[in-house]
Amino acid sequence: MKVAFCGAMRNPKLSLEELGTEAGKNKVGLNTGNYIIGEYGRRTILYSDCTECGLPWNIPMPAEEFNEKFDHLVIFAANWLSHYMKNDFTATCDWLEKIKVPVTLVGLGAQYDLKELRTKEYIDTLNPSLLRLFKIISSKTNSISVRGFVTQDLLYQAGINNVNVTGCPTWFKNGSKQKYITKKEFSPDIKIAMHADTSRRKAYSRLYDLTKDIKDRSYIFQSEFDLIPLMNGDKSNLEELNKKYMLPAKLFKQKDWGHIFGNLSDWENYVKTRDLVIGLRIHGTIISLKNGVPAILFYHDGRTFEFVDVLGLPRWKVDMLFDESKTLEYFYENTDFSEMNKKYHFLLANYKLFLQDNGLEFNDAMDVIRDIDAGISPEIRRYIDVPWYEEQYPDFKDDKTCEESAVYHYMNIGWKKGYNPSSDFDGNQYLKDYPDVAKSGMNPLYHYVLHGRREGRKVTPVK
Repeated sequence: MKVAFCGAMRNPKLSLEELGTEAGKNKVGLNTGNYIIGEYGRRTILYSDCTECGLPWNIPMPAEEFNEKFDHLVIFAANWLSHYMKNDFTATCDWLEKIKVPVTLVGLGAQYDLKELRTKEYIDTLNPSLLRLFKIISSKTNSISVRGFVTQDLLYQAGINNVNVTGCPTWFKNGSKQKYITKKEFSPDIKIAMHADTSRRKAYSRLYDLTKDIKDRSYIFQSEFDLIPLMNGDKSNLEELNKKYMLPAKLFKQKDWGHIFGNLSDWENYVKTRDLVIGLRIHGTIISLKNGVPAILFYHDGRTFEFVDVLGLPRWKVDMLFDESKTLEYFYENTDFSEMNKKYHFLLANYKLFLQDNGLEFNDAMDVIRDIDAGISPEIRRYIDVPWYEEQYPDFKDDKTCEESAVYHYMNIGWKKGYNPSSDFDGNQYLKDYPDVAKSGMNPLYHYVLHGRREGRKVTPVK
């Protein structure tokens, strides 16, 4: 299946210097959390080939051409049901009405204040072209995936009833291999990372005070790009930044005081060095939990509340953070991790059914061969005879686009060149025997392991 993905972007793989440029900031949509949505979301869907497109803001190509090239359009949303979405989507709506392939909208959320009344007046005052966009998508799909019950209710009021409360797709990145999150015994020796939000600037200093007894602590930033020069040693704006973020000057004397990541693997590797991540950022919390690191979120608006409420994430209302009688140990010892663990597999099953209902398949193999960072499962590896491959194709190490590994080379490059994984599996013959597989554009070995074996398809040895 050839899928066109749009909405939240993929991992941009930017250096700190690149992230600090205007182009870098725009590439992550002014918030590095956006590419967690895009990257983790894509990893949950099985596809043979994909292309990125700029919807809903940009039209990628004429509708007729799109219909010929693609089998499915998948849109990874964020908190788009919002008064902040003021773009004119009329041209996008007109284009979507001409699209004949299935359209799936995943992870739509609403943006609202916790005290705001979610009445029909909220819907009536939204951007009309935005509502039209959602209604067109609703007519081209079996169901729309939303983050929570408030978003579901708002869409109902807008006349959109085919809605499934799945939570955010990023939560299902690990599939059935998600492990229960456990925490170690509290002590001043635990390693902590903190994150805050520019809309709650007092949280930066409160988190600093809360963790005052911790020996190893640092901040992870997501949209505070003006701190990048300071991270690189430029202290010319130190006083101004101290005031803006309400952080003490002594913080910046630490060797490892702050990070902002333009590359997903760098972010993941860093949180794995922490024992706890705490703060106000949703996807700063998600990336930690998905990598087995305990995390606590202080929710501060309706968007974050419905997100954590459905998934059962470890949470406190932000007002509790500013209760100075509460200590870090109090939050650590009294945060509930069991709700998240208990809910996970039920929510995962529902998300799989949502994808199935919309003609998509969950990538439960977690191989994700399109992304070399994701690794390849043992089930795939056991079909690849590394010594044989290296002897047959000694030139494979010349391909600098891939790691110098026979397994990675075959899965990402070699099969496209007609190379075989072993003397027992003739991938070229497999594609000749099964034209439907060849037409799909899927790696023959990947298809056989994932589908062919249980379908009774035969393989032949290399002649």
